[in-house]
Amino acid sequence: MSRIVVSEFPSGDIAGWQIAIDDTNRYVYRFGAVEERGTIPFSPWAARLSASAELRLLHPLSGKVPPGSYLFWIEGRRVLAPEIPMEGGAFADLRAFASDLHDAAAADALKHNAPRIKALLSLHDLSAIAIESHGCYGPCGIYTLTFARTGAAAIVWPTPPGLWRSEPYTVRSRAPANWDAVIAALHAAHVERLEPRYQIRAVDTASATLRFRFRTWTYTVEGPDSMAWPREFRAAFGTLRGLAATARWSPRFTAEQLDALRPRRR
Repeated sequence: MSRIVVSEFPSGDIAGWQIAIDDTNRYVYRFGAVEERGTIPFSPWAARLSASAELRLLHPLSGKVPPGSYLFWIEGRRVLAPEIPMEGGAFADLRAFASDLHDAAAADALKHNAPRIKALLSLHDLSAIAIESHGCYGPCGIYTLTFARTGAAAIVWPTPPGLWRSEPYTVRSRAPANWDAVIAALHAAHVERLEPRYQIRAVDTASATLRFRFRTWTYTVEGPDSMAWPREFRAAFGTLRGLAATARWSPRFTAEQLDALRPRRR
């Protein structure tokens, strides 16, 4: 056995995952729009799977994998591609294998990401937070809003709000900012849970990026489709826009600019 791939295809709107591990001890763990890479020992997993009596009872993949299934892809002297239900019935050992392999890869990925999670959890060394609104089919606005530890806020509008195309146009405004309120908002949103990228389900929704600028590094979170934003992204984005809408900007915002920052009903 030289390579094992396990894919989860859950029912409903829940996103699945896929883990591939080979005899070089390297794994690739994909979930949502995120890909993690690392190393865990391959031989225990290969031995466990080789010893599974259930594996010998399975039929090869017949076609499209139905929702609520695990798909195995096993490379060795020959290729096996069985599928099993995620819940109920037989094949409890193979379901446990899939779950345990996922937990091992996820734990290793979490270990790699621990410094980033710790930094986002404390925000002690955060020097600035920027949100970039990339617009939508509507009045979302295209702008970059930045709050800095120095107590200053800045916003740049490269296009007029509500317009997709225009003549060259750049407006910059500055305002004093309450950094403690910014940090409190980020803590309340639990930004330490944010992944670096989220999926695209539609192209006519709001698109935004969060940039956490620390003293020596920057963590970027891409949210190309607001339909796929998790609660943490939505909370951070919305609260920072709310702080901007009430700040004292110079030059002052137009009605269209202010409208682009105000919270909207979902």
